[in-house]
Amino acid sequence: MSRPGYICIKGVNKIIQKVTAFVVRERCGIKELLLFKHPTAGVQIPAGTVEDGEDIETAVKREVYEETADVWELKSDGGRMFMPYWTPLSPKPQIIPPQDRWLDFVYERI
Repeated sequence: MSRPGYICIKGVNKIIQKVTAFVVRERCGIKELLLFKHPTAGVQIPAGTVEDGEDIETAVKREVYEETADVWELKSDGGRMFMPYWTPLSPKPQIIPPQDRWLDFVYERI
């Protein structure tokens, strides 16, 4: 049985590193968070798995690019379209679990 954050490969535990990108901008005095809507998984913050040999900073940049590309461009994932958008930080946006708890953690510190 593996623990959260680990996978079991032939009896050996391997840590799987994850990244999450809280991309914030301010426009006209309003702070906004970059989110995207996945058609089957719901509203999310860009996040994903660090690839083998990849550092954290590169991984987070790659995930933001893969899931939002450019805010004006739609990305396809197996025929499903990602729809990136900016939303005000207040009120707190509704996003999928467990990311909603991650967002709570960030809100406690900003």
